[in-house]
Amino acid sequence: PSAQRFAINLQCGPNTNPRDDLALHVNARIHERAVVRNSLVSGQWGPEERHGPTFPFVPGQGFEILILAESNNYKIAINGQHFAEFRSRTPMERVSYLSADGEIMISKINFEGGSHGMPGMHA
Repeated sequence: PSAQRFAINLQCGPNTNPRDDLALHVNARIHERAVVRNSLVSGQWGPEERHGPTFPFVPGQGFEILILAESNNYKIAINGQHFAEFRSRTPMERVSYLSADGEIMISKINFEGGSHGMPGMHA
């Protein structure tokens, strides 16, 4: 109930300190009522993207997030509704890990499709 933020990352390696590149960083900032999308390349954050419909998260309530990787962008749906797109800034072939940071409890992860195997998981 008192969660302030959490992030879900599509990561280009297993390291978190220093962190490997992040092809997609989805950061829910509850106190700002914002869902920030970004990428991290060679230790440098890109420009944040914050546009989107209403804030989709309610502290203490479960949610479902779907990330669809297309040829040059990611489509993000939350609770069955399209939320945002994020143009890829890193080749998708580099993504090898899924990581989650912050105050989040994960109950299920599914991977579908893909052309180069399943990413590893790191929490």
